[in-house]
Amino acid sequence: MTARHREDFITELNGTGIKTGQVIGGANFVREYRKIDDHYRAGDNNPLLIQKWLSDGCVLNKPQTNYFGSGFTNYVVDALTSASANATFGHLNVIEAASDTTAATQAAARTNPSRPYVDVGVNCIELADIVQLLQRLGAKTLREVGHFHLAMSFGVLPIVSDLAAILDYQRVVGDRVKEIQRLRSARGLRRTIDIGSWTTSATVSPYLQTQYEVIRVPCDVVTRQVVRAHCRWEPTVDLSHMAVDTEMYALARKAVLGLTFDAKTAWEGIPFSWLIDWCSSVGDYLAAQRNIVPAQLRSVTIMRHTETTWRIPKYEIPSQKLLMTEGSVHVETKQRKIASVLPTAHLPFLSASQMGILGSLAAIRT
Repeated sequence: MTARHREDFITELNGTGIKTGQVIGGANFVREYRKIDDHYRAGDNNPLLIQKWLSDGCVLNKPQTNYFGSGFTNYVVDALTSASANATFGHLNVIEAASDTTAATQAAARTNPSRPYVDVGVNCIELADIVQLLQRLGAKTLREVGHFHLAMSFGVLPIVSDLAAILDYQRVVGDRVKEIQRLRSARGLRRTIDIGSWTTSATVSPYLQTQYEVIRVPCDVVTRQVVRAHCRWEPTVDLSHMAVDTEMYALARKAVLGLTFDAKTAWEGIPFSWLIDWCSSVGDYLAAQRNIVPAQLRSVTIMRHTETTWRIPKYEIPSQKLLMTEGSVHVETKQRKIASVLPTAHLPFLSASQMGILGSLAAIRT
């Protein structure tokens, strides 16, 4: 694999684009920076990195009071013009975002041509939970309320949801047939899905100016990251002989209904496997390996689009007639990376529904 690299420095000249005054004198500086790293080889969908950095404002003015004193005239603060500016004013760490491996495993499970729409095998295992639920309906203790909530969450509601999904059964089978048709084409089956978006914010106080004047202000910083995945599947056997109106529809129906007993079905039958899946991708990994439709994952790439905005407030000292205008920094990164499908551990923040389930578990154990 060969790497191409290009950097564009957009340097402002004249006017406010030149640092003037008694501190350093005139000097060109960068207001906008762009970088592209493109790794290319045969084919497409290779690693790619695009970065943009743009600053605005933060112009400092202060009259020189005497010959030995310092002054600023339309002087953009040093923090925005130094070589490390794009590192100082960068992205926040979005710790909640899915890792590359977690996103790849989830994407493989969601795009697998063998994925079920109504998992009949798992529902049969969960019928026992409904029987136990009916036996507990008259109970009033806190422990029994916990049992009721858990049985509803993992016994009744999933099956009711699947029963409602059956109403759309014919359309889903038709869509799955189209996927199988694409799978047996020369390009194979290609799908791009959204994994999620995450936002984090913070107040950061960097030093904007340290030479001849110390300026440090609290800045509002917001970072948003959107993660997508692109999966490419190819058949493991020759599907060209498959007739559309017979074998292909039979295979699509089997996949849609999950008419098999495999590692994924067994995993769903294990007590508290759902709790493990909150903190790992074991369930997604097993779903990605389901092979009702004979297909294998050829490649999966993770695409991250990260944008960060820095809001820098105005700063002034009236007694010294010092004024720095407000400013902003916009940082944008687009990255595409090749990832692997593996069971991984992660610690996500729990939703209100998940907290309710854990509360029911605590009530049962009390």
